[in-house]
Amino acid sequence: MRRRPRLLAALGAGALVALSSTFVVVAVAVAAPEPAGPTVVDDTPVPPDFLWPWVMWCERDVGLPPGSSMASFGVDDDGTVAIEYGFVDEEGSIEAIDEPLTERIGACIGSRRIAMDGRVSRRADDSIRLAVYDWAVRQQQPCLAAHGIKLSVPPLEEFLGQDSMPWYLLDQYIWTRSGEPLDIEFDALLEARLACPPFPPYLRDEGLVF
Repeated sequence: MRRRPRLLAALGAGALVALSSTFVVVAVAVAAPEPAGPTVVDDTPVPPDFLWPWVMWCERDVGLPPGSSMASFGVDDDGTVAIEYGFVDEEGSIEAIDEPLTERIGACIGSRRIAMDGRVSRRADDSIRLAVYDWAVRQQQPCLAAHGIKLSVPPLEEFLGQDSMPWYLLDQYIWTRSGEPLDIEFDALLEARLACPPFPPYLRDEGLVF
C-alpha cells in the first residue's frame, strides 16, 4: 500500500511579501552560542528542513537518468522516507514505476534517518521573526561563512512576511543552483547546518517548529 505524503512546512521557500508599512527595527538580544567542538556528522540524523538537499544529493550520487522522475514521496513520523521513481511519458506523466531506480535511490536516502521530533508547528509572530532575523545576521550568516558558505541575509521585510521562512539561509546556497549538481559533499552541508542552526536554540527548545 502506498503511503500518503506528510507535508513538512519547512521544505519549501516562502513567498516574498512586499510591505508598505514603515517598521522600526528594535534590537533583539540573542545570546551568543557557547563554543563547541567539531560537529560529528557520521550517522547523524538529518534535520527535517534538510530532507530535500539529502534527496537531491542521493539523486545526484545514484544518477537520475533522463526520462525519469519522482513519482511519490512520503515520510513517516519515525523519519522513514518512502519514495518511488518512474518513467515519464511525452506528456510529463508517470507511466510506470522504475523499481531498480527506486531501490537504488531509496537505499541511499534510507541510509540516514530523518530527525522528526513530533512537535506541532505554529505561526511565528513579529517578535519571534525579529529575533530570528537578528539571529540570522549575528549568528547564522557568520557561522556559515566560517564553514566556507558565503551568502547574504534576506531583507527584514521577508522575515516579517507571515507566509515566508527566509531563515533557512542554506536554501539560498542550494536552490539558487537549480539544475546544477551540488558542488559540495552532503556531509559538509550537514555539518554546516548542524553547527549553524537557522533559529535560536531557545525557540526550538520551546517547541516552536517552522
